[in-house]
Amino acid sequence: MLLLPKNRSTIAPQFSALIILFAAFVLRFHRLASVPFGWHPDEATKALLARDVLDGKFLPLFFSAFTGREALYVYLEAGAFTLFGESIFSARVLSAFVGLLTVALTITLGRELFSRRVGLAAGALMALSLWHIIASRNGYRAVIQPLVQLPVLILALRGLRAPRARAIRHFALAGVWLGLTQYTYTAARFFPVACLAIAALAAVTLPQRAKARVSGLLLGGVLAVLVFLPLGVHFLNNPLDFYGRAAQISIFSPDWSGGNPWLRLWQSVKETARMFTVWGDINYRFNVSGQPVFGVVDGALFYLGLLVALWAMVREDGYRRLAHGALFLWMLIMLLPMLLSAESLPYYQRAIGALPAIYFFPALALVALVDGVRQASRREPSQWLPVAGGILVVLLFAGLGWRAYGDYFHQWHNVPRNDDDRRVAMVYVADYLREHALPENIYLSTQYPQHPTLALLAPESYDMIQWFDATQSLPLPLPGTEATYVMLLENRPQPALLEKASGMERIDAGYDRFDRPVFERFRWHGEQWPAPAEREASWSWAVRFDEDTAGDRQPISLPAPFADVVALTGYDFSQEQLRPGQTLELVAYWETMRRPGRAYTFFAHILNSDGEVVAGYDANLYPTAFWREGGGELLLSYFPLSLPADVAGGTYQVEVGVYHQPSGERLIVRDSDEDVADRLLLKPVRVQQ
Repeated sequence: MLLLPKNRSTIAPQFSALIILFAAFVLRFHRLASVPFGWHPDEATKALLARDVLDGKFLPLFFSAFTGREALYVYLEAGAFTLFGESIFSARVLSAFVGLLTVALTITLGRELFSRRVGLAAGALMALSLWHIIASRNGYRAVIQPLVQLPVLILALRGLRAPRARAIRHFALAGVWLGLTQYTYTAARFFPVACLAIAALAAVTLPQRAKARVSGLLLGGVLAVLVFLPLGVHFLNNPLDFYGRAAQISIFSPDWSGGNPWLRLWQSVKETARMFTVWGDINYRFNVSGQPVFGVVDGALFYLGLLVALWAMVREDGYRRLAHGALFLWMLIMLLPMLLSAESLPYYQRAIGALPAIYFFPALALVALVDGVRQASRREPSQWLPVAGGILVVLLFAGLGWRAYGDYFHQWHNVPRNDDDRRVAMVYVADYLREHALPENIYLSTQYPQHPTLALLAPESYDMIQWFDATQSLPLPLPGTEATYVMLLENRPQPALLEKASGMERIDAGYDRFDRPVFERFRWHGEQWPAPAEREASWSWAVRFDEDTAGDRQPISLPAPFADVVALTGYDFSQEQLRPGQTLELVAYWETMRRPGRAYTFFAHILNSDGEVVAGYDANLYPTAFWREGGGELLLSYFPLSLPADVAGGTYQVEVGVYHQPSGERLIVRDSDEDVADRLLLKPVRVQQ
């Protein structure tokens, strides 16, 4: 259909648009309830917030929970739950519908920017884009960003072209939509910058028309600010909601830049440039890992489209120069949210605002090639050349559609790593908890405590769970108490801890759709707590540990309390004599006394004779927020203390303690109701050369 003349027929372009939208519909709605499998935590968080909205708990402009969520998608999801009930299909049907509308508006914008044929070509490429298909079938809020951006550009272009009376209305509506973009996704904060840059370009390329539309542009800007104002006030009062997440992953953060942000920026530029045809996002949440945005043919069209647009900017003037320049500004500025971040690049989610712009470049190239074929056939009349060109265009899109279907429903969905990257293991745990009547004492080992997926799918069990991570911690209830332990195998339990808990019995396991074990279930019914091998400890304020200062270390009987929070009852060493480069495995036995109001971390250090730390490990993966209110649990903590390969031989002191990590404040050890020290010294260890 792209070979038909621009203005001779309206039926053919409409029919082409229907075919494109049908293809987009199939690729976004087919098997939507089951593909992708399960809920990612980010999907679950928005569903929980939508549930809270429907329950009337709050109606905020910005959801500060879960590292911050813009509100528009959450409210729309609440509407979807009202219409279709709370389900995974309801959550995703919203994304799929948003994706379908985005394809439709891409076609419309292409017609406004260039021509009907460019709009159809760009819409078809968007419809068949694996990047956009995945985004449209996940319940993430980012998918709505391009949809809300597109009316801004469509209406602004119409305002630029329309008579002055109607232009005011177009610019006013564009301003409203521009304000709404800030309620979609974090990366949309760059879109007003793109709009200002395009407005500046319009002032240069169409000075008379832009000058005549100043009042409309100003009205649109004022309305955009007014729509954004409530959210802006929220950000003013809660600045971390505005920049907190961005600051964590910025190339200017010392954690990522290593003190050289400009070098890190150059690295980001290279990683971003590679994503089009060399190496794409490795995260299965957004892509077939590592697959670039374009294949060979559409990639060649993309680069050709860049040249076509550059050539038009040089050779054309007026509106055509504006249209092609606006495309570059839109793409480059909306790539900045990804380019200025340093985490796992390329990261498609942060660049989603540039997505429609990206597909206009191969569309421009394709239409330019079609026009070239038409001109060649006019110079040397041939009835076969246009037909052959039309067949090639049809085959191109058929091939892209076949590739997109296979990439998504086979190569993407049927790969085990897909489930791993999307963290769906908790879906299986939720199913298990709903199907089995378990005792009230449930301990769940996971890397992600208070998992939103479990809160969404198994709320009855969620409130009874004690969260911990068995790679470092193993809490045990009072002897004689029966408890269930569900331990996810994505972070396998530390064997040195499990072997201590003699009352722990493995019951069964849960398996995923690939028949891989996902979790193991244990039952604790111990009649007594495990006993530590060592109970020797002392306290000292000494900063050196020479052989002749042994008198400075005062013996202390265990259990020894740290304030009134927790008491050390004993410990086990894997060995008491080590060699350089070896690891001392320390298991400390702590009895909880109460649930404190602050988060505390345990530390274990190996000290040389000068009191310097030569090996250390700080952790507490049974967070104090989940300790039982009245205490009465035994907590086994694992500390791997790895010696440097060049450590000198001799006797080394081992110390343990408890501290508040944000402030560094240590809990004080009590002995006979007296405060004596801020650490305990365990048995010395010997390093042999």
